[in-house]
Amino acid sequence: MITLVGCASVFTLVTAATGGVPRFGVWFGGVTVYGALTTVVTPTASALAMQPMERVAGTASGVYGVITLGGGAALANVFDRMIEDTVTPMAVGFLVYASVALLLLLWARGGTLDVVDPDTR
Repeated sequence: MITLVGCASVFTLVTAATGGVPRFGVWFGGVTVYGALTTVVTPTASALAMQPMERVAGTASGVYGVITLGGGAALANVFDRMIEDTVTPMAVGFLVYASVALLLLLWARGGTLDVVDPDTR
């Protein structure tokens, strides 16, 4: 998750440094790396979110899916409307949402990112 925030930070800085219009290869590379990291983080986060819900995992998974799909569409709409001649709003959106996700993760884990083996609790 920290890597995701770092990637979003670099992408936002590069976008800001180029006046919101980076070269296509730079933009494409940034979006590709961010998308790849999101693809790695999402299933891991989903599995960790389901872990305490063993007995009702099916229902919890359905609720999780509705929240992530519906919430993601609503949140994407916020920054989508700002994109006209520059990709800065997209880069800022990446950074804001990744940072909020990291803060929520820290909150949920009691302020630590330590790896916990569920079998040793």
